[in-house]
Amino acid sequence: MPNNFIPDITLFDGDDYLFKKYVKNCDIYFEYGVGKSTNYVIENTKAKIVAVDSDKKWIESIDISKRKKDIRLNWIDLGELEDWGRPKTYSHRKNFMDYISVVWQFNNIADVILIDGRFRVACFLYCLLKSKPGSVIIFDDYTNRSYYHIVEEIIPFFDVYGRQAAFKVPKKFNNNEANKLLDKFIYVFD
Repeated sequence: MPNNFIPDITLFDGDDYLFKKYVKNCDIYFEYGVGKSTNYVIENTKAKIVAVDSDKKWIESIDISKRKKDIRLNWIDLGELEDWGRPKTYSHRKNFMDYISVVWQFNNIADVILIDGRFRVACFLYCLLKSKPGSVIIFDDYTNRSYYHIVEEIIPFFDVYGRQAAFKVPKKFNNNEANKLLDKFIYVFD
């Protein structure tokens, strides 16, 4: 753990227990939706980081200078955006799958993944299909948004705190059903 570890920083409106619990010892961290959580991982862990966002401002707000070789932040152009990087239209739909898949294009497999950006159900399912057994996927805003609970048709969560749920990638699950569900959610912004 780096010397400047600050466990008191509040993330996710105070619902950060799961995130801090699982990220503190991870080696490779993937993130959908760049922000305070990205800075937290940079400052408080030694994890390699691969992240994606649809808003260049969020990408540019992250200081990677201390750990350049360990951090890869990816911007995907989803067209004109509303608040929180949500696309206003489907005009850039050819890039939607790039957003979902880009973190997996660098020959790394994460042990912890945060779902906190766009296309959350699709990102979750893609990560489930690509991850190694035992990887932890933390899904932010999960408990307070019932429309995300469809992912439990594939695997159940194993830990929950506040608005976040954690899922552990099992050795076996129904890959065919996960792929079918993924196809249905590629164009769902939230």
